[in-house]
Amino acid sequence: MADEAAPLVQVQKHVIIALIWFVWLFNQFLNLIIMLNFLIAVISQVYEAVVSNQEQLNYKHKAELNHEFFMLRKFARQTQEYRILVFSLDKDEAHQAADEWLDFVEAVKAFTLQQNQHLQSKVDKLQAAVDNESATQRSFQSEVQRMLTWQADRIKHNQRSMTEVQQQLQEMNYSLVQQQNHAQGKRIQSLIALELKEGANESQREPDIF
Repeated sequence: MADEAAPLVQVQKHVIIALIWFVWLFNQFLNLIIMLNFLIAVISQVYEAVVSNQEQLNYKHKAELNHEFFMLRKFARQTQEYRILVFSLDKDEAHQAADEWLDFVEAVKAFTLQQNQHLQSKVDKLQAAVDNESATQRSFQSEVQRMLTWQADRIKHNQRSMTEVQQQLQEMNYSLVQQQNHAQGKRIQSLIALELKEGANESQREPDIF
């Protein structure tokens, strides 16, 4: 029985290991999807904020650059008095930045979709392997159950045969005891008859005393 149960234990170990790998990969897959969705949401939110405040940010950055340049010239004592600041912005610059950002977002989405498809294929293969392993385990368990049932039937049949043999032996023993008792009774009767006959003969041989 121990030799028959050893392969079943090995199959159960392989199934448990496969299930652990499946759960871990599925967890990583879910974490990847959640984190990528979170990343896309954050990037989209930042993009929307930048687009909505694009003009103000451009003016702010240009003002910071002008202030830095003014401080450098002031440090070098080359500053001149000015009363008016003029900011210029190219119209195509905003459209170009928006197109570059959209291309970046599309590239991130394409990469995310590709990775999701790759992980999904791996999960499907692992699921197929687990299903195949489970089918093998079920077939092995059914075969073991059939063998155990056959062994139990053989044991019951042998027990019934042993019971019948014991009953036959008891009957034979009883008949032998009866025969022995009957033969012994006949011998005792013959011995008693012989003793009685010898006693009668001796009584006849004795002379009469007057």
